[in-house]
Amino acid sequence: MSMKRRRIAVRDHGPTCSLAAAIGVLLLALPASAAAASQTFTYTGAEQTFTVPTGVSAVTINAVGAPGSNGDDNSAQLNSYGAVATATVPLPAGTTTLYVEVGGPGGVPDGGFNGGGASAFVGGGGGGASDVRLASATTTPLSVDDTRLVVAGGGGGTGAACAGPNTAGGSAGDNAVSGPGAGGAGSDQCGEGTIGANGGLAGTTGGAGGDGTADLPCNGAPGTLGQGGSTPAATCDSEDWAGGGGGGYYGGGAGGDGIHEAGGGGAGSSFWVSDATNTSMSPDTTGTPSVTITYTAGPSIDATAGAIDPISATADLTTGTAGDQLVAFVAGDSPNGAGNTSKVSGGGLTWTLVGRENKALGDAEVWTAHATGTLTNTPITAKNVAYPNYDESIYVIAFANATGVGATGAFYNKTAGAPSGAINTTQNNSWVFAVGDDWLASAARTPGLGQTIQNTYTDSGGDTYWVQSTTAPTTVAGTPVRINDTAPTTDPYNLFLVEIL
Repeated sequence: MSMKRRRIAVRDHGPTCSLAAAIGVLLLALPASAAAASQTFTYTGAEQTFTVPTGVSAVTINAVGAPGSNGDDNSAQLNSYGAVATATVPLPAGTTTLYVEVGGPGGVPDGGFNGGGASAFVGGGGGGASDVRLASATTTPLSVDDTRLVVAGGGGGTGAACAGPNTAGGSAGDNAVSGPGAGGAGSDQCGEGTIGANGGLAGTTGGAGGDGTADLPCNGAPGTLGQGGSTPAATCDSEDWAGGGGGGYYGGGAGGDGIHEAGGGGAGSSFWVSDATNTSMSPDTTGTPSVTITYTAGPSIDATAGAIDPISATADLTTGTAGDQLVAFVAGDSPNGAGNTSKVSGGGLTWTLVGRENKALGDAEVWTAHATGTLTNTPITAKNVAYPNYDESIYVIAFANATGVGATGAFYNKTAGAPSGAINTTQNNSWVFAVGDDWLASAARTPGLGQTIQNTYTDSGGDTYWVQSTTAPTTVAGTPVRINDTAPTTDPYNLFLVEIL
């Protein structure tokens, strides 16, 4: 129980923000940003999935399209490579899964997985595109809904020749080209075929197919949405040697067939959504298709523990993740007069005061420590230092994927008002929490829109100690975030806000 004390009304001019909140001072040195994590997908010939971690609202995608095939001539690599497309893209709210298509290299005569166009005989198949999309290709084909976020076009397939070098397909990723590549034309001259055109960025239609010759008018098929064109069917020429078009946002056109030689296929185009940032595109030089998804996960709650006690409060904390950032939200009671202080210790850890607000009676404080391993029933204690015989509460939250704390703000009202305070976030996907002390009444809080009461303690002396937060991390750094309650509106309070990074 709290010791009895006489309450004295103090005149005040309403809610007050302390200097730290007013000028945005950080009470701890700002740590480095949370380390980025990534997952790389390589070619398997089937769709793969990426599970979006909790708190992730944007990802950076690096996609490498697949190369086209050399056809029946394996004596040299003709460098009909795919594109490298990189972009950071925001994810729609509620996205839990991304679908990954890593393009397959073109074969003889088959096109590569994910849109590579085929050859009919001994020409090279086009390379498949590599892309990441919001809906599965198995249930939502592009003709139904195109949900692709980033696409790296595939290279065109090689056209075979009767002698001399084959006719290379186009390489994707050429910034000078605005759309998908056109297939090369066929030729009646042995060794003088025409290369397929390069695929570029976006485009609104597939690449045109290459023309056949006057003696053999077997034209290659144009590319379409996501699909490279295929070479003339065997009904036109039973020994078609043209290369297939590369897959892409729009596919490249297939090469045209000639009597003694055929053209190479055009490369597919690349793409990223209109609200993407940090974008780039270039031709690949490795011939190895892949997709890498990089992200920075926001903090998540691993474990909690709390306690309230007339002198000091001890919470026994057990965590499930090694290396959690521990944050202790402390509130204490005091007799008439401001200036209460508390201290946190325990677990053999180094606890650091983030900041406090104690202008009104009692105090609201935040302390933090970093655990290198996991904790099992580890006692964490908060002690009322200034007034050791008065109530003390502690609520410890262990945050996974957190690196420390950022912005803080201290707010109080000595008379009456609805608790309220705001800070600007300093890092993407950070989470804003607050601890409060109401020394006038034991009353439940009604949080403002988009907020959650994490914990509440009341005592017989008529005090309320509580912890609340936004319901989820805030996506973008620099966002003003307000913590407030709509009730009660007639009590004094201490309120301290902290950004968890």
